Amino acid sequence: MTVPQRKILIVDDEEDLALILRMTFERAGYRVSTANSGRAALKIVAESFFDAVVTDIRMPDGDGVEFLENVRSLNRDKPVIVMVTGFSDLTETDAYDKGAQAIFTKPIDRKQIVSKVDQLLDASRYKPKELQARHDVDMVISLGLETGDNAVLARIINIGRGGFFVALQDAPLPKVGSRIGFDIKAGDSSSDHISGIGLCKWAREQPTEGCLRGIGVEFSEMDLKSEKVLTDLIQRVDPLAHIPRS
Repeated sequence: MTVPQRKILIVDDEEDLALILRMTFERAGYRVSTANSGRAALKIVAESFFDAVVTDIRMPDGDGVEFLENVRSLNRDKPVIVMVTGFSDLTETDAYDKGAQAIFTKPIDRKQIVSKVDQLLDASRYKPKELQARHDVDMVISLGLETGDNAVLARIINIGRGGFFVALQDAPLPKVGSRIGFDIKAGDSSSDHISGIGLCKWAREQPTEGCLRGIGVEFSEMDLKSEKVLTDLIQRVDPLAHIPRS
């Protein structure tokens, strides 16, 4: 059986960068379309299906943030959206909170961005469908922040489609990029646990703008039993964010 080519949309007002990304993804086997603004891209996405979108954040005619919000209003789970920026207009925490699944800063490592899109599309881990809005949750979690048996009990404040925010009042924060073991008590039953490995995507050392001190963790690995418990939970709380910022 022939596997259909994956379709990706490149959105950038810089023609040279858009061309470079187009050639990079075409060499990787993707079918590529391009747009030079968020508004033009939104029209294309509304009319055609894409597996993934790579979009710049700052553009003169409809920026990437507006585009991201509009796309998520059309389809809560698809396409995979990766954002690119050369500025600090949108922090990584805000990008994940709005539903982006990765963010890259310029200059872009082309191999890394293709690898990340491949990973997001190939991931066998939990992928919820038809999700609409964030929802606060309050669950006990045990985190393995260090190698060995050192575990920290904490509370998840908010959960998203691809990860969670956990408040850590006194515990040392892990390094961004480090692997974290987690065990989430998702219900009263001993079987209502979500256990696995996560990736620390960002760490907030000090509370800011009403947000607590803590970390954003992306789901990475878990067994089938935990995936089912997580799927049921996410369908109940119905989040939009990939990883909530607070």
